[in-house]
Amino acid sequence: MSAPDSSKVQPIKGELILTPTDLTAAFPYGGTQIGSVRDHVFHAGPQYRGIHAEELGVEVEHILTGEPTIFACVLRDYDDDALAKVWPQTTAPTGATASAGVLIESAPGIAGKKRPGQVMSDFEVKLLFAPKATETHYHILIYRAIPLIEESAQIEFGPNVEPGLAVMWKAIPHKTKGTWQQARKERLTL
Repeated sequence: MSAPDSSKVQPIKGELILTPTDLTAAFPYGGTQIGSVRDHVFHAGPQYRGIHAEELGVEVEHILTGEPTIFACVLRDYDDDALAKVWPQTTAPTGATASAGVLIESAPGIAGKKRPGQVMSDFEVKLLFAPKATETHYHILIYRAIPLIEESAQIEFGPNVEPGLAVMWKAIPHKTKGTWQQARKERLTL
């Protein structure tokens, strides 16, 4: 066991990368960096269910019922790559509007758009959280991350408020690699 090192206790700053392909390459590791983010939360807690013995009146065992995994954060800017992945209805700019950014709209039920009842795994990505301090903080890799907007999210804006949109990625299991890994970059397996 190593001696405590208070220099490692520091805020974790990092970037999100979609679909990294080579962790030995330069940042963004063959993937697409998406916007600036804040307020990262990685929830990967297992869930348990107690087995209650009526004759004793206490729980005598616990079983693992699953490991729901969520990576959530707030997008700090309107990054086109991020919005196109997480927002239910977006249209990429083309032609004369190519420099105008992604169009966000409400268009449920229109052909070619995400619609009610759609399987969200159709939009899954490989997601990597890459800390800026790679020597002291761990990377987080989610193999199949489904992009979602927090259902109670509000788009923050105003004269005294930093813009932000709460988003999250829910992990679903990969058939051969599990769900996620957390380690220094050299230990991760794409």
